Amino acid sequence: MRWRVPVSGALSALGVATFIAPPLTLLNARALPATPVALLALGNHLVVETTSPNELLLSTTTSNSPVATLSLSTPRTELAVTGSSLWTGSPTSSTLTRVPWSARGFATPSTFSLTSAPSALVGVSPSSLLVAESDRRVHQISAGATPQLSGTSVALPAVPTLALRGATGSAWFGYAHSKMVTRVSSGSSLSTRTVRAGGVVGALAAGPSGSLVVGLATRPDLQILSPDLHAGPLLSLPVAGARGVLQIASSGSSLFVLVSTSSGNQILRTTLSHGALSPFLSAPLFSVSNEQLVTPRPVGLSTTANELWLIDGATKALSQYGAAPSTAPVLLEPPRVLDSSHHGPAVGDTLKVEAGRWYGALSETYAWYRCAATVSVGDPTRLLDPRRTRGCRAISHATGATYLTTSADAATHLVAVVSAHSASKRVTTTPSTWTPLLTSPSIEVVALPSISDVTSLNYRTGDVVHLAPGTWLNATSFTYQWFQCTNGVCSTPIPGATSQTYVLEGSDAGHQVEAQVTASSPVTKSVTRSTALSPPIV
Repeated sequence: MRWRVPVSGALSALGVATFIAPPLTLLNARALPATPVALLALGNHLVVETTSPNELLLSTTTSNSPVATLSLSTPRTELAVTGSSLWTGSPTSSTLTRVPWSARGFATPSTFSLTSAPSALVGVSPSSLLVAESDRRVHQISAGATPQLSGTSVALPAVPTLALRGATGSAWFGYAHSKMVTRVSSGSSLSTRTVRAGGVVGALAAGPSGSLVVGLATRPDLQILSPDLHAGPLLSLPVAGARGVLQIASSGSSLFVLVSTSSGNQILRTTLSHGALSPFLSAPLFSVSNEQLVTPRPVGLSTTANELWLIDGATKALSQYGAAPSTAPVLLEPPRVLDSSHHGPAVGDTLKVEAGRWYGALSETYAWYRCAATVSVGDPTRLLDPRRTRGCRAISHATGATYLTTSADAATHLVAVVSAHSASKRVTTTPSTWTPLLTSPSIEVVALPSISDVTSLNYRTGDVVHLAPGTWLNATSFTYQWFQCTNGVCSTPIPGATSQTYVLEGSDAGHQVEAQVTASSPVTKSVTRSTALSPPIV
């Protein structure tokens, strides 16, 4: 039996199946005084860079207002950290700004001149900063008490647009509309090595033991580069309508992937282990406003512990998201009732309820309801709750995901109520879509029953006569009755002659016989048809 329902494939390349996790719930949202352009997590502190006005904001993960604010002379879009120093830069200026910081706030900033404007900044150690400039060269700056430019530099294949700190003393760079990724290693001199990813690179994140996680910009795939720069297979993200990876943030073994989809941005959580990814946990970002799910449009993300922090340029907010396992399950896609047949639902069909998509649900339970035809459903896809609708009654013992309809369901609507249960034993309940009114298929005869003398073909007393029941539609059982007929009138049923065979008796001589077949079904009325008369019995 095949159900008419689309199914999503498992991650067969990984040998694992997807499963659903609790959602990332909005825990806190802080209004920012300006449009955020960069976000940096420093332990239990957060640094946000804004424009109009151009400022650095320092706050803690527990405070709702900045601990300190520092005005910048020009707009800055690049942000990095080395030890107790923050570094900011802009592609339109050849000057870096160094800002000493502590838990109490910012100290007096200083500037550092470059030969050209910076395109990317990466703090590769507490005392070393790598600066990629618009001339495609990478310089190393000693970030001690008196910053100094190292005498060596290396050339990159292009001007980088992505930068990420790698293992101690190294950095990764990616480029716009390019499949290339470059690792720059620092030390007494700089060295580079460039490899090609499996697609256009859209995001980078640090993996365990010096590996790199690459998100592709134009397809919903991830790829892991090992420390020796061996490229692993492409791992497709299980998100309907996914277009590509926007950003990636990692925290310990947790990885958060921001994916662009046709219905909004979604975050996927997974665990990094031995250079591979565990099963994905699909976790769309949302907050609830007027009972509607609201999806943010983040321009930057970072992590502290197992919480995710977003800066949203549209709402000028710094938002904190975290798993909320103690909350009730959240419904994201409603349940549907499916029919295994290829016609409208009818009595005798087996119906199945698809539980829908839930977040924070460990299991689901079901209860089927029967609703009278007088209940005004309107659109059957409407989620009208039968528990609160007059004319609906729970069906006794119908508590599974499937239900075999009976004659009692004729001319009624059926609906299943799905209850999702969380790890904290909280429950969210919602009805499925409703079925149209169930029909009762009538019994139809395709070929009439017939009798034949299987002994001598001459219909003599003592011969055995056989009844062929004919061909029927929608019948599940048959009963038989033989009749003795006089002058074509068959009004006398022969006692005990109720099988498909009958032995002609002496009392039948001079008469004719016929047989009646009654076809029955538990969901509709019985139908009776008679055979043609036999020749006279001799």
